Amino acid sequence: MIWKTVDELDEETISVISDLYRKILLREADPEGLRLYGSLLESGTTLDEIITMFFESNEGKIAASNNSVRGKIIVVYGLIFDDRQPDYSEVDHYHKMIIDGFVLFPDWIDNILSWDQAHKISTDEAVNAIKFLYNEGIIFPYDRPSNEEPVE
Repeated sequence: MIWKTVDELDEETISVISDLYRKILLREADPEGLRLYGSLLESGTTLDEIITMFFESNEGKIAASNNSVRGKIIVVYGLIFDDRQPDYSEVDHYHKMIIDGFVLFPDWIDNILSWDQAHKISTDEAVNAIKFLYNEGIIFPYDRPSNEEPVE
């Protein structure tokens, strides 16, 4: 393994690693982290492996409790599956899908959730709207087998 300095890393590598720091650790990358993860990425470690390293790190686990995307995953998952909360690995799975560019939460998901909180619609209506979006494959679209029965 060849450890590079930050100056030796490709600009794209620096951009990718910096983006992961912001999305997962909720902070800017430090030079040592750029050097470590950038060197790993440029030496053949896959992006998926690096993302897993971020999630499994102590800092990643602490940051997860403050991450708004992860919070939304937990809320929406609970609404779809009748208050069953996802475990840590399930939240990691969906968070990774979002990081990879899958659009799981269009802006209007926030609207449905805020309408319920503002009492513009009932909680039951919010739950039904979220379940409809899941059944249509709009929320967590790659998680459902094609023969799965709709959630009622």
